[in-house]
Parts: sequence; structure tokens; C-alpha cells
Amino acid sequence: MLDFEYFKPARILFGPGKLAEIVKYIPENARILITYGGDSGKNIARWMKSDRH
Repeated sequence: MLDFEYFKPARILFGPGKLAEIVKYIPENARILITYGGDSGKNIARWMKSDRH
């Protein structure tokens, strides 16, 4: 394996209500990674179908 260093600054939001807050941090056409657990996956799917993202 080659030696390498990878640096990618990231903003990580934790806690209830952060999904609604995240839109102010996401630039248009950005790629994002959202991880979740439990029933929050259903909430994310609902949010992605809405006009808020």
C-alpha cells in the first residue's frame, strides 16, 4: 500500500432537530453523507422528498 495522507474538513451535526438545520450548511449541487439509526431513516426519506432540501 502506498503512503498517503488525506484531509477533508467536515461539519458534523449531532442531535434532534439537526436535519432541519442542515440545509443552511449545504451548498447547491453538493454531495453529502447522512448517517442515521433507528426510525430516523424514515424521517430522512420524508425530508428528501419534501421541498426543503
